[in-house]
Amino acid sequence: MNSQILKTFNFIIKLCTFFIFPVGICFFIRQFGIQGGDLQSTVVSTVASLAGMIPKGMTLLTSSVLAVSVVRLSSKKVLVQDMYCIETLARVDVLCLDKTGTLTTDEMKVTEVISLDAGMEDIKKALSSVVSASDEINATLYAIKDYTDNVPAYECKKFVPFSSETKLSGGTFSNGKSYVIGAAEFVFSDKEKYKAVYEKIDEINQSVRVVVLASSDKELTGSALPDDLQPTAIILIKDKLRDNVKDTIDYFKEQGVSLKVISGDSVNTVRNIAIDTGIEGAENAVDMTSVTTDEQIKEIAESCNVFGRVTPAQKKKLVLALKANGHSVAMTGDGVNDVLALKEADCSVAMASGSDAARNVSQLVLVNNDFASMPSVVAEGRRTINNLERSSALYLVKTIYSVVLSIFFIFFSLEYPFEPIQLTLVDVFAVALPSFVLALQPNKNRITGNFTVNIIARALPAAACIIFSIVGLAFAKDSLALTNAEFSTISVYLTALSCMLLVLRLSVPFNLIRGIMIAVCFASLILLSLFFGSFFSLAQLSFGGNMILLAFSAFVILMFVIFDAIAQRFIKKY
Repeated sequence: MNSQILKTFNFIIKLCTFFIFPVGICFFIRQFGIQGGDLQSTVVSTVASLAGMIPKGMTLLTSSVLAVSVVRLSSKKVLVQDMYCIETLARVDVLCLDKTGTLTTDEMKVTEVISLDAGMEDIKKALSSVVSASDEINATLYAIKDYTDNVPAYECKKFVPFSSETKLSGGTFSNGKSYVIGAAEFVFSDKEKYKAVYEKIDEINQSVRVVVLASSDKELTGSALPDDLQPTAIILIKDKLRDNVKDTIDYFKEQGVSLKVISGDSVNTVRNIAIDTGIEGAENAVDMTSVTTDEQIKEIAESCNVFGRVTPAQKKKLVLALKANGHSVAMTGDGVNDVLALKEADCSVAMASGSDAARNVSQLVLVNNDFASMPSVVAEGRRTINNLERSSALYLVKTIYSVVLSIFFIFFSLEYPFEPIQLTLVDVFAVALPSFVLALQPNKNRITGNFTVNIIARALPAAACIIFSIVGLAFAKDSLALTNAEFSTISVYLTALSCMLLVLRLSVPFNLIRGIMIAVCFASLILLSLFFGSFFSLAQLSFGGNMILLAFSAFVILMFVIFDAIAQRFIKKY
């Protein structure tokens, strides 16, 4: 799974695990053995330092936000089979589209039959015979079946089913003839021998699927075609474009996502459909039957946007080539021939009307078979990532200052300022509540930068303010005549202030909900400190203590403004 969020959280958890045991042991030995503290106070201090290192609410927050996204998308007829794919789709810069079922509907209609060397009655009877003998009827055969409705069919003696590799099907029938339906390039592989057929096909300018009918007096033997194959008819089948498909294509183009159409249909058909939908570079469509090496595939994967006559193996190679070039790739499809490519894509999307295999390997399923649902998924992914980026920074602040302060107090003969109950007050109203409110707010901004770098850069200003202010207060404690209780209380207030400054910064631009959230958090911190201070182990500050608190608070605000400006420039640059 190519999820930056998952990778970032795994990295943070591993880092915390690496620090927590050696730091905890050293901290306990320093506080109890060297400084001669009593066991109870040492255990309380050690628990406070270690508990702060664990970003315990971050994983819960992420799971909750992703679960909400899944519910929201379900209301838009999108089935999410992997929660983290919501993030992946929002990050993709290349979207590979299958023509049939994605750009077009599964509804097809025979618009014209061009006779080459047979009467229309014979052509219809031959078509009806092939369709009747087919075990699995695809969209093309359905269109032919509707066209030949009520036409009696010959009894089939031997049948070769359709394959995505051979692009044809046919059989030997009771009238002594064999009939084959398929793509011209595969049925009439010798273009010189069947030059007249290809000249006829070249004259067709419509956005249609071209299928040929051929006949032979010899029996079909496996996939090898008889050498006396005679062109019988050219069948033109019209694909119906999906409603709003052009709007969806335009949306992705505006978002800077490259669109590539990969289809097993003829190049002319795919090119014309791509032009109709507004795909850039559709005029330079590539016939994949002429591409034979992996090096060629790597080259055209980057330079071209429309590919016709693509085999399942080539679809997979195109996706792999794009990923090798550093792209984040999403793939849409609905058939068995798309499965290999869907499995290799960073994000795979299937239509509910598609094959079971395509649905099973895909991370997203469009239940209403509507490609127009894709922008909703991208928008939901952006909301999730951008909001988690902001909210996760709040949890990371605590991890950073807890690790640094714990190491600092190991090397200096000073008392650790925090107790677990004090950190609970800060955690609830300066971290947990704001993080959940911010994580569920609307946000459609484009995703920029690296998730890990962004959350660290956002967390560092507040963490640095806490570290510098508490270290400075610890060194000045004796000269300022602060008691241990006052030192601890002021440290808690400075920590809460730093976290709330970050909450204010992350809440920009303000709205009513964010304003209420900030007011509730500030009021709760102040009121609980005043009326339930003893419960949270907060001491009543003397006049001197209040003056020191005000001075250090001004210092913290000034530091935060400076550090935050540096962090924002860093985020914009990288």
